[in-house]
Amino acid sequence: MERIKAMERIVSSPVDEARKFMLAFITEKYPILTEDEEAEFKRLTTDLEESNMRHYMTSWEENGLKKGIEKGILQGVEIGVQDGILQGQKRALLRLMHRKFGELPVQTIVKLESVHSNDILEALQDKILDANTLDEMGLNDY
Repeated sequence: MERIKAMERIVSSPVDEARKFMLAFITEKYPILTEDEEAEFKRLTTDLEESNMRHYMTSWEENGLKKGIEKGILQGVEIGVQDGILQGQKRALLRLMHRKFGELPVQTIVKLESVHSNDILEALQDKILDANTLDEMGLNDY
C-alpha cells in the first residue's frame, strides 16, 4: 500500500517530468511487497488508463504490454482461422455424404461434428470418393 501512496505523491509532486519518471521507476522496481500488497497494487493499477501513473510506465513495459497484446490477438486469430477451416471441412463433408448416401443418421452427424482433426477430415474426404455405403466411410474408426 505504501507503493500506491508513493506513486500518488510522485504524480502530484511539483518536480519536473524526468524526475517523476525516475522516481516512479525506482518506486516500482525496488520496494518489496507482500503477496497481498502486490495483488492490491496490481488491482489498483489496472485502471492506469484513467490515471496519470500510466505516463510513468517504462518504455520497455509499454513495449512488453503491446507485444503481449499483439501475440494474444495473433493467437486468437490463428485459432479462429483453424476452427473456421475445420467447420468448413465438416460442412462440405456432411453435404457430400448427404448427396451420396441420402439422409444421414443423427449419430453420424454427431460423430462427424466431434472430429477436431484436419487429418481425419481429409481422410474422410478421400474415402467418400470410393465408399459405396455409409459404413464404408469408416467414421466409427475415428
